[in-house]
Amino acid sequence: MKNLGSGRNVLSVEAADGGKEPCGLLVDLALTYTDGTAEHIISDKTWKTSNQRPPDNWKNAEEVCPFGKGPWGRR
Repeated sequence: MKNLGSGRNVLSVEAADGGKEPCGLLVDLALTYTDGTAEHIISDKTWKTSNQRPPDNWKNAEEVCPFGKGPWGRR
């Protein structure tokens, strides 16, 4: 992606509740670097969340269950 630069970057995700329970958000960010190495970054409780746009008060995300567990499994 040409909008990413070396050093720290910020990624934002906008999501909406579809009205059915359970609901949640899982991000699997697949990165491939110019040297050919690859990395996956999975969203977890270290991510920040906000109910406002633009966000002005960030809170820690709630991890309901680890990836692959709970009501979603690996769907």
